[in-house]
Amino acid sequence: MTHGPDAIPSKGACIYCGDRAVMLTDEHVVPLGMGGKHVLLKASCLCCNKVTSRFEQDVLRDLWGEARISYGSPTRHRLKRASKTHINMMLPDQPRSIDIPVSEYPAAMVYYEMGQAGALAGLHPSVDTSGSWKLTTVTDQQKLDAFPSKYGVSPTMKFRHVPVSFGRTMVKIGYCQILTALDPGDFRPYCLSFLMGQRNNLSHVVGSNGAMDEPATQFGYVLRTHALESQTISSWWPRCVSSQTTRRPRITSWSAMWSEGTMLRVSGRSWATRQRMF
Repeated sequence: MTHGPDAIPSKGACIYCGDRAVMLTDEHVVPLGMGGKHVLLKASCLCCNKVTSRFEQDVLRDLWGEARISYGSPTRHRLKRASKTHINMMLPDQPRSIDIPVSEYPAAMVYYEMGQAGALAGLHPSVDTSGSWKLTTVTDQQKLDAFPSKYGVSPTMKFRHVPVSFGRTMVKIGYCQILTALDPGDFRPYCLSFLMGQRNNLSHVVGSNGAMDEPATQFGYVLRTHALESQTISSWWPRCVSSQTTRRPRITSWSAMWSEGTMLRVSGRSWATRQRMF
């Protein structure tokens, strides 16, 4: 649905708890802060919105905050973003910092390299493989190469390690993507308890195949749903963060959901090219 309708009609109830007797808010399929354009109209109650907003903000602010500023990703706080002209960077091995213009700072996108989702690997839901997830960074290579010659030091960055919130965000994107084509009553959302925090082993429904793809440069990301034998596969490719990038790593996250024995496999892929910052 990359070029499909941007606004999906309301399901008439909260897509997370099913409550129909409350005020409902719009829900982005891909978070706005990641460049999301597709919206499920009147989809989430205020209580569930607080839950999903909390883990999305962990990713958007604590994991990707500096990178989103550097690359000019969308924000609801445009005036505050406009006033942010520099990023304060701690100097390596020194107890002081310097201000770097946003346009020159080679902020890294931090993401998690994962193994195959446990649900697809046939693992019991209690088997947690998230301990093997690895942090990887990608950045604008041109900015990175130019930085030491101008500032005399290598760039540093700060971020918070949020693997659970990252995994829940991937599951939410997949779940919302399925709802662009199906209604909640059309399937049993096996992933929902992981998404809302009742179950914590995100590695059971989120994983990666380690493949590399060309970056999406036109619309910004790709959302697709495919039917293949007994599986319905929904895919997400977020935007390329820089015109300097050529290829990018792919994170594939699966939200396993069953309806009459059919598994819905939801895959999501990360930004930019495979370039380590440091």
